[in-house]
Amino acid sequence: MIFMKTALRHIYSLILVLALAACGNHDEPDTPKPMDANSRTVLVYIVADNSLGSSDFVNNDINEMIEGYKSLQVDASIHNLLIYVDDRKVNKPTIYKLVKNDKTGTVTKEVVYTYLSENNSADPTVIKDVAQRVYDAYPANSYGFVYWSHGEGWVPYPLLSRSIVPKGGAYEMRWIGVDGTRTNITELADVFEQLKKHLSFILFDACSMFSVETAYDLRNVTDYVIGSPGETPGPGGPYDELVPLMFAKSNVGEAVAKAFYDAYARIYDENATCTNSYWTGGVAIGAIKSSALGSLASATKTALSSVGAYDLDELRNKVLDFDTRNDLYKDSYIGYFDMYGMMEQLLSNKEMSEWVKAYNAAQPYFMATPKIYSMFVNSGGLFSINEAKGITHYIPRKKSSEPNQVPLDQNYQLTNWYKDVGLSVLGW
Repeated sequence: MIFMKTALRHIYSLILVLALAACGNHDEPDTPKPMDANSRTVLVYIVADNSLGSSDFVNNDINEMIEGYKSLQVDASIHNLLIYVDDRKVNKPTIYKLVKNDKTGTVTKEVVYTYLSENNSADPTVIKDVAQRVYDAYPANSYGFVYWSHGEGWVPYPLLSRSIVPKGGAYEMRWIGVDGTRTNITELADVFEQLKKHLSFILFDACSMFSVETAYDLRNVTDYVIGSPGETPGPGGPYDELVPLMFAKSNVGEAVAKAFYDAYARIYDENATCTNSYWTGGVAIGAIKSSALGSLASATKTALSSVGAYDLDELRNKVLDFDTRNDLYKDSYIGYFDMYGMMEQLLSNKEMSEWVKAYNAAQPYFMATPKIYSMFVNSGGLFSINEAKGITHYIPRKKSSEPNQVPLDQNYQLTNWYKDVGLSVLGW
């Protein structure tokens, strides 16, 4: 069986914060060298104390990161790559730093900090503790963050109307990170706002994170959001190729997304058997530019203000949906619809041509193979995404017999994107 980084594979008190700060070994990290104008510290945050942690995904990706760090063509001393690991194979989450010997070119994985007990790594208090340790110990001119885990876009935890869900929580939702609880996107944004560390990029190595609602919540803390509108390949990011580009001086979002796509496009073969060791099932990946999201929100609000009534169920049926759980997995189905395709249905040609300018500015890069793999298609198979343009957008239902749709739609009305774009004008 192929395991996917997918939805189905896929505030602590001050006392806890102090406890986290006090626990673990207290080996001081090496004193960092003076800050360079081109320096960057990247933290890869691996939340794998879940189904992902039972596989070889974590070790394989770390080995790829080591290979990628070897190939840095600049002085590695100004570029810090740290990896936080919490998986099922270890009871003590650990922060590692990759260290490159400039003479031999070899790279070693050195322990920076070890927690003495298990963490709930999806808790924002833990994320803040880890990020603060890393970024304070290795200050740089810019910063990057990789969130490696399960993902479920904008969906919050827990859903607002949780009492509506039948006993047993048959359709418990996922968002980003699975470890007892989940990380809300707004909580993740709060972490970096509190740390006052603006990020050059956030790469989501997790499913369904390329949504406008997600990126909009993160627009003030990062220059780019990189991710997939659908299920990411089981092996995850090709880090041997991604790591050097994570330290690019400019256009880092486009560079990382392109390398992610190119690695899987080279071996794409829709007629071959897709496996985790040789992933021929394609990929869809892109980069969203945060500085353009305000203009996209304004353009979308203006464009939709003149749209009349439109049957929501008809709209959902006409627009590409990356969420293939619709038929067999309705209990966990959400719907991630192609935003471009949705606007094409709602706008006139003239309105669309004006709106597209803002859309293209917000999405400088997106590429997808003709088909991508989903573990939900015929028990694991490919489905066509030829219509895909990139960023996804939620579309509510006019009527629904599925109980989880009620709290889902109620929570959608609380998103910043919904409120700032004024989607209530559509009756959503």
